[in-house]
This record gives sequence, C-alpha cells and structure tokens, in this order.
Amino acid sequence: MKFGSHIETETVQRLLDSSTGGHRPAEELLARGETFGRFRVEGVLGQGGMATVYRAWDPELEQIVALKVLSAARSRSPSQKRRFRREATLSARLRHPGVVRVLAYGEEAARPYLVLELLEGPTLSDRFLAGPTDPVDAALLIEELARVVDYLHAQGLMHRDLKPSNVIEEPGRGLCLLDLGLAQERGPSPASARLTVTGEVLGTPAFMAPEQARGDASRADHRADVHALGAMLFALTSGSLPYQGTTSELIQALISSAEPPRLRGVAPEAPLDLERVCSKAMAKDPRDRYSSAGELAADLGRYLAGQQVVAREPGWAGRLWRRARRRPRAALAGALALGLLPLLALGVDHLGHLRAIQQRGAQASALAEAAERAVARDAPGEADRLYLEALLVAKGAFLDRPGDAGLRATYLKIKRARARHAERRGQWALALELREHLLRLSGEPGDAQALEEARACAALAGALQPAEAHDLRAWEREDLQLRQPVQVLALEGGDELAIYRPAQSEHVVLHLRAPTRGSLAPRL
Repeated sequence: MKFGSHIETETVQRLLDSSTGGHRPAEELLARGETFGRFRVEGVLGQGGMATVYRAWDPELEQIVALKVLSAARSRSPSQKRRFRREATLSARLRHPGVVRVLAYGEEAARPYLVLELLEGPTLSDRFLAGPTDPVDAALLIEELARVVDYLHAQGLMHRDLKPSNVIEEPGRGLCLLDLGLAQERGPSPASARLTVTGEVLGTPAFMAPEQARGDASRADHRADVHALGAMLFALTSGSLPYQGTTSELIQALISSAEPPRLRGVAPEAPLDLERVCSKAMAKDPRDRYSSAGELAADLGRYLAGQQVVAREPGWAGRLWRRARRRPRAALAGALALGLLPLLALGVDHLGHLRAIQQRGAQASALAEAAERAVARDAPGEADRLYLEALLVAKGAFLDRPGDAGLRATYLKIKRARARHAERRGQWALALELREHLLRLSGEPGDAQALEEARACAALAGALQPAEAHDLRAWEREDLQLRQPVQVLALEGGDELAIYRPAQSEHVVLHLRAPTRGSLAPRL
C-alpha cells in the first residue's frame, strides 16, 4: 500500500469505478431484446453501486436512450428511492452542454428509472487506463471540467462523486459530466440533510476528499469537488491513482491520515507549476484548497498560457502551521515541550494566513464592482459571470473566517447585489433563492422586506400576460396598489409593467408572461 505504485489494471479499474456503501449483491441484468416497460433493451452500458445503465429504444421519444434503472435491492429501500428521485429532480434543472440531459423519469414494477440522452464517447477512465496523459492535455481537460463543476456549484449543487468514469469525452461537444446520484444541494437543505448523515461515507474512494473519507460527508462543501478535480489531474498526468491500496477501506484510511502525494514524486517529468496546482487542489484541509472550481480553472488557464500560477508550495513555517491547525493539542504539547511557542507564533506571522483571507475579500469586492460596471455597460452576461465569481470568492473567504464581521458584510453585500441583478433581468426563481438565503444568513428586517417584495414581484410577473396589458389600465386604483409591498406605477408598452419597490428604493420593470389576470390578487 503506497503512493503511485503499479497495481494490476483489473484492480485499478475496480477502484476507479467502485463506490462505498458495502457489498453489492449480483444484479440480474436485463437481456438484449428484453423489455422494461415501454423500453426495449439493446445492451448494458455500465453497472454501478446503485443502478445499471442500459442502451435502450424509447418508442415514445423515438430514439435510442440511456436507461438508468435502480437495482432491485435498492428499490426496496425508501431512502434509496428518494435519493434516486432527487437525482432526477436535480439533473432536470441543469442546462449546460457539459452535463448530461435528463429526458424523463418514471417507475416500472416498483423500480425507478431515469431516461438520459445517450452519449457514446470514451470516458476519462479509458484515457487514464491507456497511460499517462501529456501534461498540457491533462490541464486542458481538467480546466474544462472545472468550469462545468463551477456551473454546478453556481446552481447550488455539489457532485460529491467526481471520477474519470463519470466524465465522457463526447466528439463535437467536449467533456460531459454524468451521474448526479450523490449530488447534494449546497446550504441548509432539509431534504438533503435527511439523505446524508454524519458518519456516512459517500463517493468513490480513489478520488474522495479527506472529510468524505472520514465520514463527514454531511459537512463536506463544494471544496470536496475541488479535491476530486485535483486527484483526477494527478491521475491523468501521472498514470497512477494518487492513493493506492487493494481495498476501498485501505484507500480511505490513507486519504484520512496521510499527506497528499507529490505529483513529481510519481511523475518526475511533470512541470513544477502543475504539481503546485495539484497540491493546492488536493490539500488535506479544505481551507488550503482553491476556494472554488472556477479558481482552479483560472489557475490552470494561467499554466496553459505560460503565466505564473497562484498556487505555491508552503515553506517550513507553512507546513508547521498546517499540521498545528489539524492537530492543535499535539502541536501545543510539542511546542511546550520544546520551548517553541515563540517560533510557532513567528511561523504563523510569516505565513500571513489571515492577511491572505482578507485579500480574497478585497478581490471579491473588486469583482463585484466590475460586475456593476458591466451592468452599466448593458452587458448582463458578463455581469452574471463576474457576480458568480465574486460570490464564490467571497463565500470561500467567509467560510474560512465565519467570525470576521468584515468578510460577512462583504459576502452579504455581494449577494444582495447579485439578487438585485437577477430581479432586474426577470430571473425570479434565482432572485427568490438568493433572497431566502440572505434572510437566513442575516435575519435583518431589510432582507425580510426585500424577500416579501421579490415574492410579490415574482407572483405578479407570473400572473399576467401581454394580451391583458390594456385591460390592466381599467382596473381600480385600489387594485393597482397591490396592498404593498410593491406598487404598480405604469405600463411600459404591451408586455412590460413598471413598479416601485419601497425596500429597494428603486423602480423595476417586470416582463409579463403566463396566464389569467384573475389569479393576480390571490397570488399576492
């Protein structure tokens, strides 16, 4: 059991594809030509811990699809069926070329199934098993994948089971991420909390983060996905798994206790900057990793452009501080025994950890200001991207120092600005999600009022349609007041409505859509 050593290909394949969760009984597979409900099976595409994926003909859609069927054993478990249904729900709300599309969900003979678009390109597992990938090609692949994962995080999701076999290289399309079976909504979600408990180990051992390997899956955040991306970069570049053992349990023990391996310890010819990126992404403490998948993608972009990467190896003081932070009691005892407390303090000062976090807060503010300038230039797409990056950087800094009032204020300010931008663009589902999270974070009356206004605006935008715009002019003045917290001011053309929001002290133009004027009052 060691880092980067050669082990049999069959063992590597098993470790690449295996997920935790105990022994999996043999599943009786559907044969070619057999039917499952309306589907005609044409072959097996893959089999995992939870389900089997078939190539099948769907007469309703009139196309070949990937049919994912929950195993018979797991179909008898209500919690497993809920988790499978959540995969369908979470996947269906994603719209990105780098994420497989969900076409339908159903149940046949008490067994849930998912209908997915069929992708038939090779997986990154195929590339890994073929041997080491050129460092530039590996960096290009993980940069692209990191941007897909960044999109996933922006939608409020964590994947939690990133691995080469879950990524397809689809010709003409690029990398495509599969299998959201272990995905979890970020933030305090009652539904996901019921499905993930402390002590439960979820994911594929070879690529899971230390906090997952220790059974802290319910506490792992989006930086667990950043670790998996770093582990995949290590595996592709070196041709070896970062942690190796003959069983999943041994690998989990290594990930939990050992320091991450050095890329150039396994692949001496690998570029130093790429090793630094790997080490930062795979840092044992989440606080030492990139704060977002977007930051990892940006650093890989610098490497590919021949620029200096942000990632740097910690010096002796930095390594000492990291060990002390992970094992504070042992570090204190050792320092007292050796009389090294002043030296430890010097090392902490030298590292400048707190200053680095404050700098990230300043970086987040600068990104938010750039987003506001993009809004002023009428470049909403650029503003979306900048606000997203600002939010991720601000949240990473805030999570590292949750007691810092300045970082908290920066995070709330940027989140409020992003919510206003979503409202101006008529993105009411996103705006409501942001406003609700803001109220949970701050508990301030202003955020409570802003949430109520956003709900009223969303209801108004969904209750009217352009054809009724002229009818609205004839309504009584009392009806136009809408009982606060929003006030209708005027119609703008045939399909827009101008209103005033007291809590925001601003005018908003609503884009009218959806039916029935009569449903307006009850919904508000």
